Amino acid sequence: MNSKNKNIILFVCLFIILAIFLDLIFNFSNIVVENYQNEISSSYNSSSYNSSSSEPRSESSNIDIKPSNIKSIVSKMTGKVFNISFFGDDSTNSIINIQSPRSEKHNLTVNNDGTLSEENIISSKDTQQFILKKIININEYRTELSLNQNNGADISSTCTKYPFYILKSNSANKRSPPWCLAYESGNLFVHPIGNYDNQKWEISNLIVSNKSFCTSDMDSTNVGDFRNIPDRDKDKLYNKDRIKINFNLNDELKQKLFGIEGSEESSNNPNQCPTYLPNKSIESLCKGCDIDKL
Repeated sequence: MNSKNKNIILFVCLFIILAIFLDLIFNFSNIVVENYQNEISSSYNSSSYNSSSSEPRSESSNIDIKPSNIKSIVSKMTGKVFNISFFGDDSTNSIINIQSPRSEKHNLTVNNDGTLSEENIISSKDTQQFILKKIININEYRTELSLNQNNGADISSTCTKYPFYILKSNSANKRSPPWCLAYESGNLFVHPIGNYDNQKWEISNLIVSNKSFCTSDMDSTNVGDFRNIPDRDKDKLYNKDRIKINFNLNDELKQKLFGIEGSEESSNNPNQCPTYLPNKSIESLCKGCDIDKL
């Protein structure tokens, strides 16, 4: 290889090294990729919106969805979707039932202590009903907040973006002040109304077909938790926290505490079955075991 070819190869290597060095400093490659992605995304959204076969999924596009096409609610804060259905006897299209994210055969229900549970679908039950209320401007929001205007952020702040929906529990003891459905960090709960982002929702015609588990499902009865036992089952003799403890008591304690006869007394009673094995039987079952330590 002559010196001319060596110089060309050296020049190419230096050029590549210099290009890599400049890219590390000015991040040219990422800028180009980002601009390309933005252009593709913009073109896709434009074509999707103008396509005659496409249909808006949520009200974030500023297009109202007919009540008959509303199939779900979407958390404005996280994008989490929950299926809903409108209560059949409600002509105002404002009372809804929310399907449990874990089973299509159950609805969410609000318990008296402020927790949520799921139970069999009874759409007419007020604890399973929520009022879907659209908030268009600050005056409507002020009316809904009423005495709770100091809860959460200032409603006149630019951080409060209109319009949005709130979901007020229709349970008789959760109306004054209204308790609203909220979702944040995997936790689905109800809480007294306030200007909180986790209480703001959008509507959608999307139906969630797969099961969804909230990360904060628990049996705690603290306000804001999801309780597995609804109020109607709360008084039943069922307690998942119960534990079974076996006490290894000798014959003397058994007789004093419970009146149970020991092994020697039971062996003298021909009508009572023995509850102890002879030592020789244990030796044959456990060779090498120290019988006195068993």
